[in-house]
Amino acid sequence: MLEPLLQKWNSLSTRDRRVLGFAVGFLIFVFAWMVGFEPAWNGRQQLSRELPVLRTDLAQMDQLAAEARLASTSSQPGNESAAQLRGRLQDSLSDAGLSASLAQMEVNGEMIEARFRQADFEKWLLWLDAAIRETRLRVVDLSLTRESAGTVSGRVALEAPRRGQ
Repeated sequence: MLEPLLQKWNSLSTRDRRVLGFAVGFLIFVFAWMVGFEPAWNGRQQLSRELPVLRTDLAQMDQLAAEARLASTSSQPGNESAAQLRGRLQDSLSDAGLSASLAQMEVNGEMIEARFRQADFEKWLLWLDAAIRETRLRVVDLSLTRESAGTVSGRVALEAPRRGQ
């Protein structure tokens, strides 16, 4: 396979060999530029455009995280007594549209037990989710009974978070 190419090369004049050599060299240079250098150069330019924006975003996220840490330490639920948490839960019940007559709450040490009769399930579920997120209480025991379509009765026992958690 090489012999025919070598014979063809030897049959060319010196001027043709030189022109063909320059053409092959130029093609190798173009290929090396397109494959090796240009993508790296374009990536570097793109990074130099995006990096200041990303650094600004990072600084903003760091600032927001610091503010969130400050807010969480200043109103940490672990510092509240069970009676204070019960008051917050009562307030959240009225905010959720569940009347206070639907729920009876009892405080037993670090446990809060809420009993519901004929509560709208969707409102009750949204209340429980918000109460858990806002007060960091955790569900210890749950018992629900379906009364009718979309209505439930039951009880939920919530435990106050321990200090340092």
